[in-house]
Amino acid sequence: MKKIIRILTFVLMITLFVAPVFADENPYSHEASIIGMACQNTWFDYVNPNPAVGGSALGGEQYSGFDGLTVTSISLDLCAQQGLGNPSSTDIGTIGIFDINGNLLNSFGTFNYASLPEDGTAAQDWITVSATGSYVMQSDDVIGFTFTTPNQEAVRFMKTSDTTSASIVDSYPPCGSCSSNGAIAGTFLFGSPTPPGPTPSGQASAVVGVLMALIIIALAVALFEQPELPTVVIKTAITAIVILGIIFVVFSAVGL
Repeated sequence: MKKIIRILTFVLMITLFVAPVFADENPYSHEASIIGMACQNTWFDYVNPNPAVGGSALGGEQYSGFDGLTVTSISLDLCAQQGLGNPSSTDIGTIGIFDINGNLLNSFGTFNYASLPEDGTAAQDWITVSATGSYVMQSDDVIGFTFTTPNQEAVRFMKTSDTTSASIVDSYPPCGSCSSNGAIAGTFLFGSPTPPGPTPSGQASAVVGVLMALIIIALAVALFEQPELPTVVIKTAITAIVILGIIFVVFSAVGL
């Protein structure tokens, strides 16, 4: 019995202090459709804040589920604005992490505007541009790209979902509200997350569920080894299970 309790205690410690916290998906992927000229049909906005073009300062995605995670790769599905494609352009865009106003926090890399197809000019009218790096996401950070040039050029990005809890961002500083519900077309990869502390965070409901399971297992083993287990022990265990069950339902309902 003591050996079993020690094993269960070790499992509980691993769950509380070591278990990694990941985003809802890893990779977090919402790729654009390869059918039906997606960049023409599902585009959200275009980027180039040059007044002559009038585009956004930033295209990207903001999501609280990324907080504390180390993003290691960013892939974005992009195209050039129709009529503004330029295969001989030397302009480049920047992929990385930004604040809501488009200020660069961490650069992952660049892409060449000349490589982007114009929307509506092919069955698949977009390409994927990618860059790698390492950055621990903080609250309100935006994963995305910027593109600024005095030339008549603009980069389109696409919205792929209205059901995600993330926010797609198009920034027109100063930003009071520069986002709306949805996901940008692309894929983000995450590496080793920042180790969580001993207090519950995004895994609160999972931790409570594990606690319930451990108590039930411990009670079952104890009854098997000692059928005449004192009533007070049984009542205490059942009370704990009921209370944890209520907490589990509440945490799940509010998304903890």
